[in-house]
Amino acid sequence: MYNEFKNNLIQKLKEELPNDIELFNKVIIKNNHVVKEFLTFRIENMEEIPIIAWDNLYEDYKKHKNLEKTCKSLIQFMIEAGYIKMPEILNREWDSVKKRIYPYLINKEWNQEFLENIVFKSFLDLAIIYKIHLKEERSMCSYPISKEMLRNWEINEKELFEIAMNNLKSKEFIIYDIRKLINEFSFEEIENKEYVMTNKTRYDGACGILRIDLLELLAQKHQKNIYIFPNSIEEVTLILEEEKIKPRELAEIMKKISIKEIEQELWLSNNIYYFNRITKQMEIVV
Repeated sequence: MYNEFKNNLIQKLKEELPNDIELFNKVIIKNNHVVKEFLTFRIENMEEIPIIAWDNLYEDYKKHKNLEKTCKSLIQFMIEAGYIKMPEILNREWDSVKKRIYPYLINKEWNQEFLENIVFKSFLDLAIIYKIHLKEERSMCSYPISKEMLRNWEINEKELFEIAMNNLKSKEFIIYDIRKLINEFSFEEIENKEYVMTNKTRYDGACGILRIDLLELLAQKHQKNIYIFPNSIEEVTLILEEEKIKPRELAEIMKKISIKEIEQELWLSNNIYYFNRITKQMEIVV
């Protein structure tokens, strides 16, 4: 299992990182002849740089057994530590980068300091930010677009928003029925009305609520409006409106999927949204 984990993680990282980064294992002898195996990388014309000990990576992975989560955390660490210098793509002309820009959602109030130098658009209690993907559209290796980058490209926020939203249409999102999934194991007849919306990688899947066309399809299929529970940046819960549902009951549902059960870095909002299939508008209701 351990060796399989190492091989799979290196393969996943190679898919995500720029092509000029070489990844490999390296054995390093530490103090008192303690032998440690490190994940190591090298960029052209640079010395080898050990990133992190494999045993530490594996211990972290065993907590959640999610390879993509480990990969994403490692890439973020490499960027923040300066191991991955933002490649020349960030300095290219607008026409050559605009196809790599996508919108993401974060909580506006909880991220005020981060948003000071970042381009964003207010949306309910959230902020739509924009990231440029360093590789293809499914890459986890991305970088937020700053106000300075916007000035260098000589474009306005309206144009950036329109491009990002148009690119979002190329992303694949899934809406799966929680109760149907439960039925496969319980063999009970339960009315299907609760769904989860995310993307195929299940990372930053909450931005799917910006795809009004997908919400509209679900709402029109059942001829019902939708309550949206945006607890996590990874996914949101969708519940079809029933006449019997009252605000107090919505609050109880919210408690069941409380953000307290989600890692803090993944929190999105404590509020509940309401999508009206007639007006195609979204608003905060609780």
